[in-house]
Amino acid sequence: MSRRHIFFKLSTDAGRFTEVTTFAELELVRYVDDLRPVGNVFELLKTPDLARLIDRDPEIQHLITSALPAVQHHGYLATVSPELSVEPFFRALNFIDEIFIFQRSHLSRDVFISTLIGKGLLQRYEVYNWHVFHGKCMPYYLRILQANRPFLRSIDAVDRFLKNINRQPSPVDQSQTNWEPEPLLSDNGFFSFASHRPQKALVNWLTTGGKALLDLSPGGGSTLQYASMRGLSATGIAENPLQAFLCNSKSFYYDIPLHLIAEAIQKLSERLLQLTDARLTRQVDLFLVDLDKEFLRYRTKQLLARKKPVHERRSIDKDLFLMSRFLIDQNFITHNRDLNQFLMFVLVKTVMRPNTMANLHSFLSAFKANAHEIYLDLFALHRFTYLFGMKPEKTITLLNERFDLNEFIEPGREYGVMVNLPLCKKPAADTVQSWLQDQFGMTKIPVVSNDTKMPDESAFGVYTREKLDFLKSFLKYEDYRPYVVNCQKSYQLLSAIRSFRANIRRVSITAANTVFHIDEKPHIFSYARVIEEMLDHNFPRLKATVYKKISLPMIPRNNCQYEILLLEVQ
Repeated sequence: MSRRHIFFKLSTDAGRFTEVTTFAELELVRYVDDLRPVGNVFELLKTPDLARLIDRDPEIQHLITSALPAVQHHGYLATVSPELSVEPFFRALNFIDEIFIFQRSHLSRDVFISTLIGKGLLQRYEVYNWHVFHGKCMPYYLRILQANRPFLRSIDAVDRFLKNINRQPSPVDQSQTNWEPEPLLSDNGFFSFASHRPQKALVNWLTTGGKALLDLSPGGGSTLQYASMRGLSATGIAENPLQAFLCNSKSFYYDIPLHLIAEAIQKLSERLLQLTDARLTRQVDLFLVDLDKEFLRYRTKQLLARKKPVHERRSIDKDLFLMSRFLIDQNFITHNRDLNQFLMFVLVKTVMRPNTMANLHSFLSAFKANAHEIYLDLFALHRFTYLFGMKPEKTITLLNERFDLNEFIEPGREYGVMVNLPLCKKPAADTVQSWLQDQFGMTKIPVVSNDTKMPDESAFGVYTREKLDFLKSFLKYEDYRPYVVNCQKSYQLLSAIRSFRANIRRVSITAANTVFHIDEKPHIFSYARVIEEMLDHNFPRLKATVYKKISLPMIPRNNCQYEILLLEVQ
């Protein structure tokens, strides 16, 4: 029976050979069983069918040998059945840049291949009685869009760019892959997830076989946003209301006409002007009297909910934020739920920017500018998903006051669970993040206990007394307390997985290991080793096996190294 040959050309990331090949294989084994590494593209000539085709056509030779990875590994070759759909290859592979498909001309081609050819995203060549298809993956084009989005200042510019995206040059430096989890507050707009390629590769592995994604540490929402764009079923569990709001805002693709946004911003400006100048106009505007009273009641209610004194000193920045939130929350601008969420997201992004809350004029100018930028981001993503025929789904992020998965696990459904154990310090009281978390109602809802007292010895596996004493020494230093907290999180996570092992089939745990010095001697604390010891000695009945352990390179700027532990639960 005739079969297809598919050559996957690796991403051209410089200096990241181990990481690129590791994650590329992790994604490919989801779809292909017979996968052969290709150290050099000339090894393709060892396959008789391919040798005949490549020798015959100089253009195919040029395409295969151009833009090769600057490493000792060029890609992978697979021989697959003609019935295997190639659609996931083009949509999901984050560490593969280009795909070559070789098949005999009498074989029918996928509808998806015909669609890509029609949109100019796939080229077809005829050599002898073979068809050769060449195209680039959706994540590759997404990185190009991310790199050029700041220069696209209008809807027409976005449309023109996307129509010719297959002719755009590659990103200048693909070595800047972001290996770190996205922080809660990032200023990267809706495109931050494009550079978080390892996390997207983990999502692909976790959701193999139609599994739903359960993200226990969604951060700024990049993984959930990717899952939303791919149309995957995903749920995030947030630690505080601000995180839940941001994740829900970024993972939902709005479809709001631009004129409605312009009208809403104009109405918000008018209402803010009225509220800030209420004393001068309340004699002639009876509506404003009621609006002003409503705002004072709203402000009092918010302060009481946050356990603040009702007569807290007022400031222009706090009042502008509270007035805007009041007008949006109470539907004084619009009753459109999506538009209200969009306006609230713009408000949060505006507060994050420095020097935007000094006065009403600067605030409104920054708000309008941010609304324009965010709308262009959304428009570009809408057009991009339409180009590749994707149907985004809304993902859900919920609060969890207790680490109880009963609220999130559906009986009879299989899940892949993602969790990050970063060594992040508690933000200072005067940071924007801390202030915004306070404004959204609660400063912190811990997913697990954040108590830095030494827990029971069982929470640390089979640690000897010497190891326990070593851990206790961390408590003297504020910077080392997260080590103890993350050990508690690991123990509680494995306990939860044990309770739901009939539903949870795959788990990825990303942990931050920081090199530190005690008595001038370097030490590194490996959470992967801690979890492996817990699996062996504390949870032997869990029947979780280590599928793969990935050690990422040291990040010099924060003296940190990430380890990823992939578990399969039987």
